[in-house]
Amino acid sequence: RRDETLREYLNRFNAEALKVRDLVHSIAVTMIINGLRDCMFTHSLTKNNQKELSEHLERAEKYINAEEAITAKKTADELKTRKRKKRDDYGRCEEDNRDRKRKNRSSRRYDILDSER
Repeated sequence: RRDETLREYLNRFNAEALKVRDLVHSIAVTMIINGLRDCMFTHSLTKNNQKELSEHLERAEKYINAEEAITAKKTADELKTRKRKKRDDYGRCEEDNRDRKRKNRSSRRYDILDSER
């Protein structure tokens, strides 16, 4: 699934793998590789394909943590950008309002009164 995180995929995979009797670990690793999108964990699995499934899943936790940290940073950066944009837009509105008020003031004409007291 495209929008699925590595953690979600491996949880789903493990749930399905538990249903299989006499699961062959090498086949399970191959199935994980085939089901993953292209990521660093996929490259790691293909390099170290001789290990047990449990070792791969333990190592996957490091990749999951890295993926979640990157996602959290991106989310925080996007939030900062949105706040900055909102603040900039608000500032522009205030400037526009000030400009409009200045234009309105300068367009008013006053008649000079020549009355002596």
